[in-house]
Amino acid sequence: MAMVAGFVAAVGLGLALPVARTDPLELTRVAGLLLGSVVALAAGWIDDRWELGPGPQFAAQFLLAAIAIGTTIFIKHVNNPFGSGFLWHPTAGFPLWIVVPL
Repeated sequence: MAMVAGFVAAVGLGLALPVARTDPLELTRVAGLLLGSVVALAAGWIDDRWELGPGPQFAAQFLLAAIAIGTTIFIKHVNNPFGSGFLWHPTAGFPLWIVVPL
């Protein structure tokens, strides 16, 4: 809970700063991040409290993936830490890798 509270506070502070915003979807993405954080917190709390089975946990992951996709949150590329270029092209498996842990 403290991590989510800190994240929400940092996002609120970041939005309050007078920074030039060039992305028209920035507020949509920020809302998606905040909503996803709260849903993940709630799902984790419910799982800790009542020990959900794998089905409801997987449903929560799908819900979180739907929030990310619906609010246009994506990873454009993944840098290769061991050399130049990218590791792989992430758009090929985006819906799958956001739900299935790597």
